[in-house]
Amino acid sequence: MKNLVFATKFLGIFLGVAFSVNLAFTQEVVTQSQKPIEEKVEEKQLAQNQNKSGFTLGIEMNFSQATLLEQSIFPIGIGLIDAKLKKTNFSFDGGIKLGYQYYFDKEALGVQKAFGINTSVYIGAGNPLKETIFSQVLHSNIYYGLESEYVPIKTRIEVSFLWDFWQKGKHTLGLSAGIGYGFAYYLSTKTSNNVLYDNQPHPDGESTKYSDVIINSFYPQIGLYYYYNNHQFSLNYRFSLEYSSKTQKAEFMSGVSDIGHISTQISQNDHLSIGYSYRF
Repeated sequence: MKNLVFATKFLGIFLGVAFSVNLAFTQEVVTQSQKPIEEKVEEKQLAQNQNKSGFTLGIEMNFSQATLLEQSIFPIGIGLIDAKLKKTNFSFDGGIKLGYQYYFDKEALGVQKAFGINTSVYIGAGNPLKETIFSQVLHSNIYYGLESEYVPIKTRIEVSFLWDFWQKGKHTLGLSAGIGYGFAYYLSTKTSNNVLYDNQPHPDGESTKYSDVIINSFYPQIGLYYYYNNHQFSLNYRFSLEYSSKTQKAEFMSGVSDIGHISTQISQNDHLSIGYSYRF
């Protein structure tokens, strides 16, 4: 009987030890199997940080100044009115930016810092460009009034070279330099010009819609950018080098048989750009 009790106790102790050893071995196997998965996730995140090539989609805001120059020439009565007005307005436009960037292989280039190239297309619209003049001409009871408003619609194509001069983990800081082509269409939305006698419009005068203004330009740009994982922030400065800012002309009646002419020209200054994009 004693031998049976002893055997039972011994069997219980043996089974308990075996179960503990098996449990410890199972946990070790599970832990070892999880490590490759965690390592793969970390390697994937590191690869994403290192590989910055891909398509980008974001928004951009631009701040600048635009100058509106208008000149009206027309005969009236016994004289000739030659009214000129030049006004500089604050200019803002914002829109969507789509691009693609490619980073070269550092080992193939034999360099320590990352180099890349970025191409992008932008389309947006801005705040109206306004101008108003109301001045006395010829005699004390004769005035000339002119009012105009243009809404800009802009698009650009750019190519920039990228240089990541600092990188640590998920953070990247770099410089960019490139060139671009810009197309701006200033839509004439509000026009009014007339000759006033004793503060009343001339009965035979009329207002004519001014022509829309088109500006083409090539420009260089420099910038600073910051990446956090796939989030990209940029600050750029663009130099305005317009090669085509056509002067638009229109005719209007300033009296019974008097035909006046008005010319409009718009010029754009350098501008500062702030943007955000997400890299896919």
